[in-house]
Order: sequence, then structure tokens, then C-alpha cells
Amino acid sequence: MLATFEITLILNNAVRFIWGPGALFAKMPSVLAGQVSIGGVFSYRYGAGSGMGL
Repeated sequence: MLATFEITLILNNAVRFIWGPGALFAKMPSVLAGQVSIGGVFSYRYGAGSGMGL
């Protein structure tokens, strides 16, 4: 279990080294933007398929 934690720390540091510590943001695809009505309840499209936002 300690070895698994060690591997996680090494991979985390490798990712920070390659891509940097800052967050990377992406714009939402236009197909997921907006709202949809499901049974009279409005929800955001990006959450409607996964059950989130209902």
C-alpha cells in the first residue's frame, strides 16, 4: 500500500513538471450549452444525460 502511494506521488509530480501547476480550462462545447426541459423541469444540457442538475 505504501508503494501505491509512492507511485501516486511520483506521477503527480511528473504531471506537474510536464504541464505545470496551473489549472487548464477548456470552453464548453456548443452542443452542451443551454438548457433542456425534462418532464417540465429545466436542467443544463451537460448534466441532463448524467442525472446531474435534476
